[in-house]
Amino acid sequence: MRRLIASLLLMISPALSVAEVSALSEVSTLARSGATELALGLMDRHQPALQEDPVAWMQWERERLFLYRSRAQWQALADRAAEHPRGLHPEFMRWAQGERARALLALGRDEEARTVLREQIWFSDPGERLPRWRQMIVESHLEGGDSEAARSALRRLRQDHGDDDGETRVMEARLYLQQGQGREALAVLEALPEDEHRPLRLAARLAADSAQAGDVLSDAIRFGFDDQTPALDRRLTWSVAAQAAEKTGNRSARIGALERGLGLYDEGGRVDPVFSLAPEQLWAAYQDFGERLGNEAQILVGDDPMWFELAESYADSEPVKTRALLSVIAFNSFETKQRERAHGELAATLVNRREGPAIIRQLYLESGHFQALDSIPQTVRYLLADLVMEEADIPLASRLMRGLDKAPDGVEELDWGLRRARVLLLGGAREEGLSALDALFDKDVEDFPVERVLQVLFDLQNMGDHEPALAYLKRLLEKDLEDRQHREILFWMAESAEGMGDRLEAARLYLRSAGFHDPFSMDQWAQTARYRAADALADAGLTEDARRLYQSLLNATEDEARRSVLRNRIQRLRLQPASPPGPEIDP
Repeated sequence: MRRLIASLLLMISPALSVAEVSALSEVSTLARSGATELALGLMDRHQPALQEDPVAWMQWERERLFLYRSRAQWQALADRAAEHPRGLHPEFMRWAQGERARALLALGRDEEARTVLREQIWFSDPGERLPRWRQMIVESHLEGGDSEAARSALRRLRQDHGDDDGETRVMEARLYLQQGQGREALAVLEALPEDEHRPLRLAARLAADSAQAGDVLSDAIRFGFDDQTPALDRRLTWSVAAQAAEKTGNRSARIGALERGLGLYDEGGRVDPVFSLAPEQLWAAYQDFGERLGNEAQILVGDDPMWFELAESYADSEPVKTRALLSVIAFNSFETKQRERAHGELAATLVNRREGPAIIRQLYLESGHFQALDSIPQTVRYLLADLVMEEADIPLASRLMRGLDKAPDGVEELDWGLRRARVLLLGGAREEGLSALDALFDKDVEDFPVERVLQVLFDLQNMGDHEPALAYLKRLLEKDLEDRQHREILFWMAESAEGMGDRLEAARLYLRSAGFHDPFSMDQWAQTARYRAADALADAGLTEDARRLYQSLLNATEDEARRSVLRNRIQRLRLQPASPPGPEIDP
């Protein structure tokens, strides 16, 4: 399909220039290598204006929408395609609006998607796209669970296009399954290749004959563990396995299937209600199994020590039972502290599993049990913050860390404060991040972590927040520092002063850094600091002082490349008006 659109665009207008083709090719290569955010940033910079070159704009736009789709950025795709002007080439518009409908379906906005598709069907010449668009309308009803509307749309599809298409048969089988007609679904699937649509076949077998639940469970487990099977198919298969396990009364297998399915969950996807898989189901399965185990052991709700003891007894041999028992404490204990402990221990049993982090995210970030981040138990928020940091999701980590002033068990207060301050600042929680930094500086510790604090201050500088960065750097000078650290901090202070527009103060601090050991030093650090001081003086209009500094650097270096740069700087100063004598700056 991508080649088809590209060919059509090339046919309707002159080819792109060599430079345009090269730039677009580079963006496509970056996207394929995984740097999709960089690719999108380059698109914003280099995509031609629509008014100047509509054909080039459409080719770039096509690539942009493909990138949104590959990243499951459905909202961005839907918004972008909705803004396309009506005057674009009809073939491009038909394709783009189809992509918009696909995005709306993924977002669960079924009625909007159907409106887009119907407009295209009624007011354009869809050609070969018509069957696919009608299929998407059927799919929107199926995924929304409206089987009657799906049946009506499927009937219209067959009237117009026949039923030889395999996708049409698959939708018919899904419709039968939604209506509980497993035998009919199986009969439809018999006409399709045996190795295709395995999750659907398993679901049909289960719906057709509950007595087959044990066999379906065995087959589903085998397919679910097959790493060669696509992740989405494996997820659907684990959903069927959970349903089969429930029918057989195998509570442990049901929990295992739900965990593995949720561990494969793709937040950008949307599936048929037949394959429902939600964190609430896993919580319910945990508690159902846990209560049964507690009843068998004759433990009363509220006797937390006995529940914890029983949970611990299964930790090595049957961790599913451990999680089930802990879930009972987590939601039914009369004491907040015990509920917090149970949640923390439950999450800890999952964290080292391959799919464990995804399961924890599902249980605590996607579940209706926790409507807001601050309702998640603190023991779990600490763990989640670490997990999302490993995934580089700084904004979420920052939100999770808000209010977590106290370090988690086993972590030094200073280490936690540093990590928290940095994440909060990077995540946009400026005031709370600065408060965390203040708390760090107020601690009376023997070995203050200067180097690690500097990393946080560099983050402030990189964000352009120079005023607090400079204030904290000044406070660092009051600490017990090595000479090297003192000299370097003066340099970083100069950078922040320069960032605030105070070039004279920047020059003063650069020169203090250069001459910290020796007023006449010309080592590498001193040369860099003097060069930056000269730049600051030149920008401040003190050209004579700047020229003298550049000249001293020229006299001190033999590197021809540096000498060339310095001569160029001096020459540029000669072309500027002479400045009035400035104050002496004592290094």
